Amino acid sequence: MLMLILAGVSSQVSKLLTTGISQNQNRVNARAAMSFMARELKQAAIAKQKTYAVGTTPVSALHLVINPSSITEPYMNPDAVFWQAPIATTTTSGDIAEVGYFVYRDDKVDVTGKHTFHSDLMRLFVNPTDTTNYRIYSQPGSWLDAGLLGQFIPTKLNNYQGLFLENVIGLWVMPYKDNGRPMNTVTGPNVEMTTIHAYDSRHNNVPSAPIDRLPSMVQVSLLVADSTTIKRLTGNIPVSGYVSADECFAALKASSGANARLLVTGADVIYFNVALDNY
Repeated sequence: MLMLILAGVSSQVSKLLTTGISQNQNRVNARAAMSFMARELKQAAIAKQKTYAVGTTPVSALHLVINPSSITEPYMNPDAVFWQAPIATTTTSGDIAEVGYFVYRDDKVDVTGKHTFHSDLMRLFVNPTDTTNYRIYSQPGSWLDAGLLGQFIPTKLNNYQGLFLENVIGLWVMPYKDNGRPMNTVTGPNVEMTTIHAYDSRHNNVPSAPIDRLPSMVQVSLLVADSTTIKRLTGNIPVSGYVSADECFAALKASSGANARLLVTGADVIYFNVALDNY
């Protein structure tokens, strides 16, 4: 009996230790990924030369956009963000690359009803030498679409291109004004963003952030989980309707759903703020 008790205790301790190691490694990976993302976002660019027009107003082809209408809902969980920065890895056609991040989910059910759930952070990166996909100057009004994002969904055929960080439940991106208040929505200068972060730096024209100007600050937050927890989930976790990862995590804690209770045990919130330069 004593041996059985000790074996049971040993098994439980081993499981807790394994889970703890997995969660700690996940935090380390997530923080490293966020640091990399922050450095790229810090370099977001707006060109002085106005080569594109929004209505009758000349603006830069370069911009920062959150949840553009040109992409579809599967790529917005709940947010997706894209911009241009001088970080090209091949510079024969210039150094301004197209870059962005979005969460893509895949929930498959086999014939036995078993779920295989994946929710990962993807990175879009297009060098200016990519004549097919680099359209920010040739088609500044339609350079970004679901077809382009689809190329960065990792598969064996594309050598898992685009996979940036695994086990990301949701991505939230909130732009802020000079006064520290959330930016306004595209629907009007007096409507501050709440849960729908739809933003385009070329035409979100408000008094504290004139047209064709980057936000003063952008806050990015992720809700991440360890791989053990993700494997035990039986379906998608809804993330829309929350302002940030913190708010979503608080709602999960208050939920009585089995998936929510499971996710809380192995999830973390990681976030950063980046002040952007406007020249």
